[in-house]
Amino acid sequence: MLVFWIPVHGQSILWSGKFQTRWESDTTGSASAAVLAGRIRGGAVLQHKGISLGMELQGGFGKTGDSPLAILHQAYIQWKPPDRLHTITRFGRFEMALGSERLLATNDWTWEGQAFTGNRTQTELGTWGLSEGFILFPDDSAGSVSRISTQRILEGISLQLRPRQHLFFRREISEFTLLREIDEHTGLRRYTGSGRFRWNVLGFSAEAEIGVQQGRLSGQRIQAYYESVNFSVRIRRLPWIKMIQYGEELYSGDQPQSELLEGFANPYGERHSYLGFLDRIGPFPDNRSGGIRERHVSLDFRINSRLEIKFRGHRWKPDSRGSSVVRQEWDSLLGYQWGSRMEWTWGLFQYQSAPGMTYERFIYTGINVRL
Repeated sequence: MLVFWIPVHGQSILWSGKFQTRWESDTTGSASAAVLAGRIRGGAVLQHKGISLGMELQGGFGKTGDSPLAILHQAYIQWKPPDRLHTITRFGRFEMALGSERLLATNDWTWEGQAFTGNRTQTELGTWGLSEGFILFPDDSAGSVSRISTQRILEGISLQLRPRQHLFFRREISEFTLLREIDEHTGLRRYTGSGRFRWNVLGFSAEAEIGVQQGRLSGQRIQAYYESVNFSVRIRRLPWIKMIQYGEELYSGDQPQSELLEGFANPYGERHSYLGFLDRIGPFPDNRSGGIRERHVSLDFRINSRLEIKFRGHRWKPDSRGSSVVRQEWDSLLGYQWGSRMEWTWGLFQYQSAPGMTYERFIYTGINVRL
């Protein structure tokens, strides 16, 4: 969200700002309770040759709990040396997103978002793709961005390959990620490996993402995994229909009678974009979680260049053995773009906690303004 650019004696300053507010029926308490919350972010990036200094402040209102009203969301220095590898290295506090953001995300849907403190290095591999490595210190817990953990370390490497055409189909995405988490305080040593692939064939698209976790937590061995498969089609003869999609997801859950920890931990991944009901039940912070088996259908309409409507249907249950309660959620989302700097969104979410139970309804509306 670049606002303007100022050259100053061989330097340049890029200013940015964003205001976001939303009104919603409270998904953590009574469905009749309404919450008005908002935040504003403002920052600048000073560039001089291959060195950049960036800073972004964040303030807000309507947030409850122990989270501060004003925080330093990002503050970093970035260096791009003059070499043929096109390497970029960033130090400090910054947002971090990988690929589909299932494992590492900005979590911009949440009030505070998510940022990490550490180092990130990206290297262009010519025609092959992009690689990166990072060492990060996460915050102590979600919703406590003012307290950086000095005991937990998150490090990893990622490889993204360029798209390739193979006869009548195209390999659009190919990504591989390896993460290691260490926390001496809790006795955690966890390894996560994942791969994501997407192919396009004559307007049809198939995407698969898989991941496994191994390691130990408080002396117990970890053995967990997740799977995601999505099939979508774009009907060009019907100009209003942007996409139709069917997908299934599985995050393994801990089995009570097993000596292993089988729940897939995903404390830093994107939540709302894929599993909307995680706003209701919370993320998977460690390997003791119950997991999820989920099926969903999606229908996206683009009425014109400004108006977009989306419908989502979810059907899911915990993966833990002995739990057979089926839950459902139906979502309707509408987005309208005003010019290039303002967007209005509205959503209606209907959630059923068990078969035969009355649907709970949550309403959301928000305004995003790029200052």
